[in-house]
Amino acid sequence: MLNTTANPSNPAPVEDPYRTFIHDVEGLLNHPSQWLIGVFFALLVLTWAHHWYELIGESFIGFIIGIMAWRMIVTGVQVWQLGKKFDLTPQSGHPDKCGGFEPLGNLCLWNALIVTIPAVFLGGWIILGPGIQYEMDYYTPLFSKLLLVPVAWALISFFLPLWSVHQIMVAKRAVVRQQLDQLSQSINHLAREMLAEADELEPKEGEKMTEKLELIRQIYQQNQLYQVWPFNLWIMVKFMPSQAVPVLGLTGLGQPILEVISALMVS
Repeated sequence: MLNTTANPSNPAPVEDPYRTFIHDVEGLLNHPSQWLIGVFFALLVLTWAHHWYELIGESFIGFIIGIMAWRMIVTGVQVWQLGKKFDLTPQSGHPDKCGGFEPLGNLCLWNALIVTIPAVFLGGWIILGPGIQYEMDYYTPLFSKLLLVPVAWALISFFLPLWSVHQIMVAKRAVVRQQLDQLSQSINHLAREMLAEADELEPKEGEKMTEKLELIRQIYQQNQLYQVWPFNLWIMVKFMPSQAVPVLGLTGLGQPILEVISALMVS
């Protein structure tokens, strides 16, 4: 989560820097450079389109993908820079199992899912093309090379922006571990003190010391599991299947698996 100050050494409220940050992000998302990226992706269609109807339709799709690519880059860079612009403080024991940073993980997940769309398109053609006899002697080698781009991009767009947040969480965990070490010493000291004075302790005094010892132990246990990645298992469950078709197409395993499934269905 974001602290109420932009920086621990600066007592200024976070609202103004946060509004400035949002304004800057919106400006970058709508920057004219997005049109140049769109045109670049549209021109990539020239590397494989043979017919005019392919050129028109797929150039338009390439243009849209280029604009989305620009917005993905902007989003990823801004997530990467969050730790430099704000004091991010993970919440120990947060229900989302990732320190309260699940929204960041989901944001990068959507970035990866967007770039997975062309990867599924290319991977799907590699897998299904031979079955429908669609000039795949030419398209399979080309699509296999092109497929490397969205597959790598999906991994980078998901993990790389979150790496800076991960480093912050690791640094925060080191501080928490120091505090836990102090608590552990307090637990040990109090337990030994109770043991040494067991015969002399008054019931009320012993009860207070026992309650204090139990409280310290609960605090220790509550903060012992400290998450260091801004995504949880559920986010990974949604991310990994999205890469199945591209990976199967890229590794060449998709076609044999499809043939086995088709044979089982026929039998």
